[in-house]
Amino acid sequence: MPEEAIESKRAAAVGKPPQDKGRIGGSTAIGSSPFLHPSLFAILPVVSSLAGNIEIFGLHYALRPMLIMLAVAEGAAVVLWKILRHKELAALVTTVFLVLFTSYGHVIITIRFFLGGEFLSPHIYIAPLWVAMFIFVVWAASRERDRLGNFTGIMNATAAIALAVPLIRIGAHEAQVNQLWEPEGIRESSFPRATDDGQMPDIYYIILDGYGREDVLKDVYDFDNAGFLSFLEEHGFFVAGQSRANYAQTVLSLASSLNMEYLGEVAEDVGESSQNVRPLARLVRHNQVRRLLEGLGYTVVALSTGYRRTELEDADLFLRAPEAGLTTLESLLIETSGLMTVYDLSPLLSFHPAYPGYLSHRSRTLFSLRELEEMARIAGPKFVFVHIVIPHPPFVFGDDGQEVVQNQFYELGDASDYLGGSTEYIQRYTAQLEFLNPQIEQVIEKIISSSGVPPIIIIQGDHGPAAYLNWSKPPLESDLRERMTILSAYHLPGVDTQAISNSISPVNTFRVLFNEYFGTQYDLLPDESYYSSTRHPYEFMQVPREVLGNSAVEATAP
Repeated sequence: MPEEAIESKRAAAVGKPPQDKGRIGGSTAIGSSPFLHPSLFAILPVVSSLAGNIEIFGLHYALRPMLIMLAVAEGAAVVLWKILRHKELAALVTTVFLVLFTSYGHVIITIRFFLGGEFLSPHIYIAPLWVAMFIFVVWAASRERDRLGNFTGIMNATAAIALAVPLIRIGAHEAQVNQLWEPEGIRESSFPRATDDGQMPDIYYIILDGYGREDVLKDVYDFDNAGFLSFLEEHGFFVAGQSRANYAQTVLSLASSLNMEYLGEVAEDVGESSQNVRPLARLVRHNQVRRLLEGLGYTVVALSTGYRRTELEDADLFLRAPEAGLTTLESLLIETSGLMTVYDLSPLLSFHPAYPGYLSHRSRTLFSLRELEEMARIAGPKFVFVHIVIPHPPFVFGDDGQEVVQNQFYELGDASDYLGGSTEYIQRYTAQLEFLNPQIEQVIEKIISSSGVPPIIIIQGDHGPAAYLNWSKPPLESDLRERMTILSAYHLPGVDTQAISNSISPVNTFRVLFNEYFGTQYDLLPDESYYSSTRHPYEFMQVPREVLGNSAVEATAP
């Protein structure tokens, strides 16, 4: 006899209306709703992945995968309910499948990290185990289906608690990152004033991530960059031929250059052993240069980078690139779920699935380049900050802009974190330079020709490339020279660049700019370089000047 009929007879015998098991949720309290825990466990991996990478991924990255996972969970639960005719059982089976499916990749990655082994070997053991666990839970739950109602509240509470942990982490990050971080040493010591003629030039600060210095590109990468540098000089740029990075990592470098200070005091405040780079992200977002220019009436314009630590999301005008294909967060979710088996088995099945995230990276880069070309149309004066993650990995452009075939999941890792090896790194890095240089030439020509007032344009690498650097080992002198020397080019209309040091570093970039254009009297700091690894970002090691090609000035403390 159908379950609904039995329930109706029981209800009639005791004088109560039958319970409506055909309506999802019915009048049941939310805490005991059987379809609640599948929804919560469905979005848990999305929220957890976002929380673990909240300093890299923006909040908007989570919206689409959350909606997809919710639709999958609720759809599966409804279909199973229609098949099994039991809501609690359908919900439990859905949740068990979701938990096993979304945790599968994490287990495989952990086994490979600690135990190594052949590429496919973990699947041989883990896949049957996961299938067996799923079958056992479904069998056991089916035998106890009449008692599952008592279990629903426990499942809902467990899911809610599990979800609360990453949500608290995300909330804490958002509360902190929007607060000003201003160590005592990073503050106004001289206040800029408007130019005498009232025509304040637009200022473009263009960071080309990992763009190396000419001599290093020639010696290490066998790449002749003379043509691009000649173009810059012909268009009025001063190219600092001995320029060096102040720091070896992006967020350190930009926190320093945009605040016109070294970060020794920040390291003391945070602790040299700390791995917390959130203060640096706050220094980038609420930087000194931005605040001084805003005080002069400048509009701040910024573009999305795909790397949240360098995004000025609260700029007066923040241009976010439309996502093409799957995002980097979605790539991570696929890599850590059961879908990773499709990619691991693809060589045996003779097909090559597209790895997600790379198309989005290409699209974002092209968006930034095209928006830069048209930036002069925005009413000035404006401060335009653009960080383009190129020629830094991932390598997504061939020498003429063609799409590069990828053989691994999306990864921003550089140096020893790049999984392709030094030979591939050099080949693909130089190909991206071949593509990038004419793009930047086009951008420069368009900005200069479209600007009513001759613009200030600064083009810099935040650090150099790293085909041979190993983060886990003390760097060799050759590694330091490769990593710590950068492209640094200045378009400063009306300024005699003869007085600018050929070894100028980013920490002095805006000190020079404010002094020359806005009447400040900032002292120039010694041009020093400090190496630190990604594992220990605040353990700064001073790089000897002679290693980087200039030993004219004695080193000083940061």
